[in-house]
Amino acid sequence: MKLLARAQDAVATAAIAAAVLAATAAPASAEAMSVKIKGVVAEMGALALLAAAISFIAGVFITIVAILKFKAHADNANQNGLKEPIIYLVVGALLIGLPVVLGTMTDTLGIGAGVTDGKTAITIKR
Repeated sequence: MKLLARAQDAVATAAIAAAVLAATAAPASAEAMSVKIKGVVAEMGALALLAAAISFIAGVFITIVAILKFKAHADNANQNGLKEPIIYLVVGALLIGLPVVLGTMTDTLGIGAGVTDGKTAITIKR
């Protein structure tokens, strides 16, 4: 019983502390949130470039594997089916195209490398 009473007291104390903290915290303005989000996006730029490079290199490698699997199928069609090289080819093509798709998405959202007009998410290339 004492353990249950202590747990209830701890929960009540934590709830009161959370309520006081929430009541005294200043609400964040939309401009402050925008600045924070742009800061996170700016710092993620290097990571996005690394991911795009890795995606492209992996796509080229997987496409080469697909070509080798197609050659193995041509050499011995009974032993090697077409399912596996087609899957490798599709995955390789998707990985090669991923950086282009991500670049288009970021430009459309207005967080790309271009300059926006400030009113819309249209990117103006200079």
